[in-house]
Amino acid sequence: MGPDAHDVKAITILNRIVEWKEDCICLEADPRHVDMIIQDLELKTANGVTTPGEHVARGKEEENDVELGPEEATHYRSIAARANYL
Repeated sequence: MGPDAHDVKAITILNRIVEWKEDCICLEADPRHVDMIIQDLELKTANGVTTPGEHVARGKEEENDVELGPEEATHYRSIAARANYL
């Protein structure tokens, strides 16, 4: 890799794409990890929102605020580790 015309401009290292550009070297995460997270969280048909969340009144519990079982906790940790790797 390098700046010369005959040099390679893009390579893959550990399934990450490394690109040589005029003013920088770009490192792109393995796109398969993004696809796996989307699949695991069943977000394939999800829509965006204009606000990231809503205010919850003090003392009110979220309806989804329940303790995860061992298998669900392992699944959550797996997704979180994959996102952290990205």
